[in-house]
Formats: sequence, structure tokens, C-alpha cells
Amino acid sequence: SDDDDSRLHAAMADRLGIWLDLRELTLHDVDEPAQPATPFPTSQMSVAPQAPRLQDDQLEALCAMALSLGIDSPRAVLFASRLAALSAAMEGRTEVTQPDLVRAIRCVLLPRATRWPEFAPNWRT
Repeated sequence: SDDDDSRLHAAMADRLGIWLDLRELTLHDVDEPAQPATPFPTSQMSVAPQAPRLQDDQLEALCAMALSLGIDSPRAVLFASRLAALSAAMEGRTEVTQPDLVRAIRCVLLPRATRWPEFAPNWRT
């Protein structure tokens, strides 16, 4: 969106997987790569017998976090679970770990938050 219409329509926002705010980023913040970036090797993922999947308790934790942040869309949890699995796959792991869940929460759930959970002040460690 632009300054004139700073609010993203709710139907569009619900369908976006990852929200990135690039308003503070300038061309001077981006380093020139030494060599062209190579795409993610998807051929290595197809060799794996099974893509990483979230355990039931991990999925429950994402659902609980979404609800505590005031997110009522099931799409947000679906996007977060997909990002967590992709994060694990990109690291070459067959299991989703806590850093993958944290990445998913930061990139998918937090930008959608409509409120902060009551335990948020004590949550920081």
C-alpha cells in the first residue's frame, strides 16, 4: 500500500503468506552481491523421503499463539506451518525445531497480530 491508502484490504491481507515492511529499506542498505544468487536447490528436497512435518504439539502451539495474538484466520496458521517446514528443509533437517517455529511466528503471525497476549511482558527471556 502507499501513504494515501495505508490499510491493506482484509481479504488481501488474509491471503498473503509473509508480510514484509520494506518502507525503511533503501538501495544503500542492500549490498551488491559478489556473485549472482543461486536458487534454492529444490532437487535436494525431492530426494528426501518426506518433507518435514510439524508434530501435533508444534501445530497446537502455533494455533494457541495465533489465538493469543487475536488472529482468527486458519490461513495464518497454515502459512506459519508451511514456513516452519520450509525453514527446516532449507537447513537440511527432517524435523521442525524451535528456531523454525520462531521464524514462522516472526514472519507470519506477528505482523497479523491485533493484540498482545497478557503474558507478553514476562515472555521475553
